[in-house]
Amino acid sequence: MKLELDDMKVLTILEALRSEYVTVKDYYEEFQDEEQRIGVTSPEEIEQTYNDILAQAQEQGELTSLDKIKG
Repeated sequence: MKLELDDMKVLTILEALRSEYVTVKDYYEEFQDEEQRIGVTSPEEIEQTYNDILAQAQEQGELTSLDKIKG
């Protein structure tokens, strides 16, 4: 699926995903029990989504100064 969004909307989405990634990564480090993680998106899933959206933007020559998340 390809979304058509302007640069500012894509940047806002990426900022939110990066923030959520940091929060969830800390949560996963603190809570090792699988039962405590039920319903929480994994850091890997957020990383993949962020990197996919960024890659699409960069293919169009946008947001080229941003780096992918390397978990």
